Amino acid sequence: MTWAIANGYKNFRSSGLNYDPKLHLRSRLDPIDLYVRHTSPVVNIVLAKILPILEPTPVLRRFPNFSEVWARD
Repeated sequence: MTWAIANGYKNFRSSGLNYDPKLHLRSRLDPIDLYVRHTSPVVNIVLAKILPILEPTPVLRRFPNFSEVWARD
């Protein structure tokens, strides 16, 4: 991070790990498309109910743009 600032970088993208430090650095979430679909329609009905409960991590809700990138249709 220090090297990037010293070299004039304005943006930094990283993996989805370690959300808490990113929150403290005032980072914003980047929208990602993630689709989960099983070959069985019956399993897909169950997945539609379960997957919202399995949100990746609770700290995501604390980001200022969480509602922009975590749209539940």
